[in-house]
Amino acid sequence: MLKLIYRLALALGLAGSSLLAAPVSASVYGALYEVGNLQSASIPGNNSESIIMYYPGEDGFVAVTTAQTGESEWYTSDAYGTVWTLTETSPLDAYDCRQPGRHGTLVFEEEVYFSMACGDGGAIFKLTSQESAELVHQYADQAGYPVVAEYDGKLYYFFDGGFSMWDGVTWTDTTTTTNQPAGVPLEIATEFEDLMWLAFTTGEVATFDGTSYTIIGENYLEEEGVELEPGDANLPSIESFNDTVYVGNQDFDDGATLFKYDRDDADGDEDLWEEVLDLDSDNTIINKMVVSQSFDGNEYLIIFVTNAAEGVNILAMDEDENVVELIDAGLGGTNPENNTEVVDVLRRTVTVDGESHRVMLFSSQNDNDETKIFVLALGDDFAYTPLDGHFVSAKKKQKSDVHLSEGSVLKVKVPKKKVNKGDVFTLWVDGEKVFTKTAKNGNSMTLRYKAASKLDSGDTFTIQVGRKLSYGRGANQMVSRNEVMGNEVTVTVE
Repeated sequence: MLKLIYRLALALGLAGSSLLAAPVSASVYGALYEVGNLQSASIPGNNSESIIMYYPGEDGFVAVTTAQTGESEWYTSDAYGTVWTLTETSPLDAYDCRQPGRHGTLVFEEEVYFSMACGDGGAIFKLTSQESAELVHQYADQAGYPVVAEYDGKLYYFFDGGFSMWDGVTWTDTTTTTNQPAGVPLEIATEFEDLMWLAFTTGEVATFDGTSYTIIGENYLEEEGVELEPGDANLPSIESFNDTVYVGNQDFDDGATLFKYDRDDADGDEDLWEEVLDLDSDNTIINKMVVSQSFDGNEYLIIFVTNAAEGVNILAMDEDENVVELIDAGLGGTNPENNTEVVDVLRRTVTVDGESHRVMLFSSQNDNDETKIFVLALGDDFAYTPLDGHFVSAKKKQKSDVHLSEGSVLKVKVPKKKVNKGDVFTLWVDGEKVFTKTAKNGNSMTLRYKAASKLDSGDTFTIQVGRKLSYGRGANQMVSRNEVMGNEVTVTVE
């Protein structure tokens, strides 16, 4: 029986790392926790999207939401970002602000700047505390989604037709720049070849050196011989990762594509943009990308893809460009969440009571319901799903066979290093919950299925190990709402 316990632990990914074979590339999993429903106080269920930020030196986060009718509302959270509260007044009320700039938040010289579309045009604010903000600049009649970057010790806000620059003393607006593309910049990346890299609605990628633009190749879709339809040229996302620039497009007919800049023409085909990932028609827009925080010495490019009908999927790509699916339609438009795309993503390390927690928060756009805040946690031990029912593995969806002697009680041991005080572990048999136990300390756990002892030789059943992670400590400790399911294993009675 001890041998069986070990084999089950190994099959479920629970055994010590020294007992496992060499790690598989991109063996990363994602746990998703819904932590905030930012429902409008004035128009219930009508806060469609939000941006997230924080004030350096203070615990907690800030979210600014917008309702379809135009009002903005201000929310603050606890230290971990798991409990959200609507403030009595919004610091933006005096400015008739209607929409947050989803790409316009940046920490610059220990100050947080963010953008809003307000009554008098595009506005740039400085966050002065968790519940206060100061208007620092307005640029003429440009109320779209500006993108922001720090470059050469200056702060740049790029908008449709120009940019605003803050050098620490003066704001300067520029509307005519050499080689400026005609489109609207949607995203920006800065950590590559000491330049700013901007993706535009017209399909160009352009670098900017503070003075002039350089378009990197012709329109990337035209290079690939793609016949453009209206909107297909949009480049909603760009990010630098592993010394490479990646861009994601939208294609409502065939599915979105991820491209990379092949500056050295490694394959000798003379194309500057190479296809990395071709998605299916369920994933029509790569609308956000962010580099993960490092764990176990690895970083991943987290790719948020969306389809207004199917919802949001989340992918992870490793440094070898292996891609795994972290969350499959976990925020789908066909389920009650109605989240159509990811608006904003924020990484931060939260330190409470001397303990550090890596946090990745993101907010959703939701046209028919309140905007929502989620925590995305990465790990290499379990595969996760945000759904209570069935489990989808981030690795290959393979079942491992385990043999159980007739008359034996099935026992699955969870090792000490996988257990935190307050975690809730569950054993599932053929999709039904048969055993649940809460960890009272950080010691190993044993899960049992006594009914297995009554099964006959030749009977089979599948098992899964689930976990509800505890999040935070002391009075702030929470247990995730979502079941976290382990790899499915088939057990055969002999």
